[in-house]
Amino acid sequence: MVPMPLQRTAVAAAALAGAAALLAPPELHAFEVFGDVLDLTQRDFRVFNNFTGAFANDNLVPDPDFPGSLGATLALRKGVAEWGSGPRGSGTTDPLQDVLGSGGSNFDAFWAGEAPGPGGTNDNVISALPGSSFILAFTELPIGDGWRILFYDAVHDWHDGPGSPIGGPSPWDLQGVATHEYGHALGLDHSLVAGATMRAGAGNQRGIDMRTIELDDQAGVQFLYGVRSAGKPRITGYTLTPAGVRLTGTGFDATANEVWFSHAGVAPGAPLVVSGVPSASGTELDVALPAGVGPGDVAVKLPGTAFDRLSNAYPFDPLRNPWRAPRVFGPTGTSSAGTALRLGTLGLPSATAGSFQLTLTGGPLSGRMFVFSGSRAERRTLGFGTLLVGGALRREAEVDVFFGEAQATIPVTAAEVGARRILQAVVFDSGLPSGAAFSEAFEIEYIP
Repeated sequence: MVPMPLQRTAVAAAALAGAAALLAPPELHAFEVFGDVLDLTQRDFRVFNNFTGAFANDNLVPDPDFPGSLGATLALRKGVAEWGSGPRGSGTTDPLQDVLGSGGSNFDAFWAGEAPGPGGTNDNVISALPGSSFILAFTELPIGDGWRILFYDAVHDWHDGPGSPIGGPSPWDLQGVATHEYGHALGLDHSLVAGATMRAGAGNQRGIDMRTIELDDQAGVQFLYGVRSAGKPRITGYTLTPAGVRLTGTGFDATANEVWFSHAGVAPGAPLVVSGVPSASGTELDVALPAGVGPGDVAVKLPGTAFDRLSNAYPFDPLRNPWRAPRVFGPTGTSSAGTALRLGTLGLPSATAGSFQLTLTGGPLSGRMFVFSGSRAERRTLGFGTLLVGGALRREAEVDVFFGEAQATIPVTAAEVGARRILQAVVFDSGLPSGAAFSEAFEIEYIP
């Protein structure tokens, strides 16, 4: 099937007037803008999840960087977050992106919560339009007083990810197309710089390649909102306390911070705001949780209206402390080919999913990988190299190595949610004098 092209268009129908839509051939140029921006009163967005397709809401694995959302809502939130000033939480939970959150400007969007309906043209809501069109989606303009994004749901098979869209006669990646459409919502017109997310043609990957904004897109959002300022506040973490929550970060105001929270359930359209919160150090901020707060985002706004007065939107869950992203550590052994034995993951370590994949690269042409884990880190020199796992050791998996690579399925149970495990592999390699070598270690926190 020929990929659906994209174009901003003025459609005669009143419902689509002033829309930026996915339509027809573009002009060759770099980024262009509408001449309007979203000020700090228009940084919130909501989703009305009325997608009805068979593939739109089948991702039921929680993402710790987007607490409180599953399915289409999660995919749409990820599309918006790619335009953020920096990595969204860990920035590592999308399997098709190196880092999620690539704008590098003074712009950050804030998830306010679920919407009760599609809203009006200025209500900052993303939803499905129960109609049929060769158009994929469109953004209603102008944006300065608000926007609305609508996806045609009846004819296109929207996929909520996290992998590639497979299934249905017209499969499209919801997250990638949402990334493109939200570019219109923040003020960007079309570009046809090769590979740009805001190009007017959807390419040959069903929207997957639009998940990650490129240099031209970054230049556009930085032109509109300014390159990320050194004075822009930044949240780096939080700790739940008996009195509420302690935010940690940089650039907080001494006396007059606003702290924004997402609503639980259906949201009226603006963040929950706690005003006048002091921070003597500028790096810590203690705030009581307001009634009605739910999982979603937390942000800090400084006094003033400049674009850099709002912090990044940090993942927040009022019931649990932040997820600690996986980390690789320790020395690694080498194969008989002289390559380092490196570990990685595919998928989230989720009890809902039941398992995730631990990957090996840099192994021998052929061999065997034995994966084990423990409850703590340790460092002991043994015949195969450096053992980095301590505590009671547990066998996790044993798989073959082919052409230097291996992939092992690691189970996750509900009883382990919140626990951290240290995983390591011993790779049997007949070309080594010792017959085997240890990989580096991988520390992971299991999630629901």
